[in-house]
Amino acid sequence: MPDNKSINRIPCDKFFEDLVCGAFRCSMEGRFLDANPALISMLGYNTKNEFLKINGDKNIYLKPDERKHFQKEIEENEHAVNFEMDLICRDKKIISTLFTGHGFFDHK
Repeated sequence: MPDNKSINRIPCDKFFEDLVCGAFRCSMEGRFLDANPALISMLGYNTKNEFLKINGDKNIYLKPDERKHFQKEIEENEHAVNFEMDLICRDKKIISTLFTGHGFFDHK
């Protein structure tokens, strides 16, 4: 029988995958750990694996310092709301986006 963590995770994973807006998880260093199909499609990548291999600061964020400012806001307040950032698609097209994020920290 699955434990409670497994049971609770299934709906969250499905929610993440079914979102029509782009969503992702990343490390404190900015490395992408997961991305939903909407984000992968929006940015023009063919597969999640292809997307997860790229360096976000070099290939996704038009201005990497904006990501660092967004991250700092999350570190200080555990969330950040409505940050405008321009992203670079796989075909080099620039799209304007609005970021909202929440930090999940291991305080051990």
